[in-house]
Amino acid sequence: MTILLDSTDPDWLKDMANSYEKGGLAKVVGCNVALQLPLVDARVQKTMHSLIQNKIIKHKFDHAWIMRLIDEGKVRELSMFESVNSYRGYMGELDIDGVAGVSTLSKYYNTVDGEFPNWTFSDKNDNFERLRRINVARCFLAAFVKGT
Repeated sequence: MTILLDSTDPDWLKDMANSYEKGGLAKVVGCNVALQLPLVDARVQKTMHSLIQNKIIKHKFDHAWIMRLIDEGKVRELSMFESVNSYRGYMGELDIDGVAGVSTLSKYYNTVDGEFPNWTFSDKNDNFERLRRINVARCFLAAFVKGT
């Protein structure tokens, strides 16, 4: 039996594989394969990094607007999320930091009324903040479509 190990494998797995090799049960082979994201996920990752770098995403809860946009089916290549945890897990897999916690993200997600781009927000009557939130979603959509 041959066991392939990568430098990113956890230490316990490396130790177990080396034990098998010492016992003559397996041959351990190093493997440095960089995992590559599917194209659509790489585009999401690139888009999110761009929005963060350009300070379009100003608050951790701004992820609620992107999640809502996706859940409304406005990004054809992405399917809706089953839950806030699903969105947070997806962002984690893409190495996107700064996503609000479950309760905060749920709270803001549920303030949205209407359909993009005609959203209103039950927690704010401020037109500037309403437009800023819509703009976060609009910038995500534009950058994603462009492939930024």
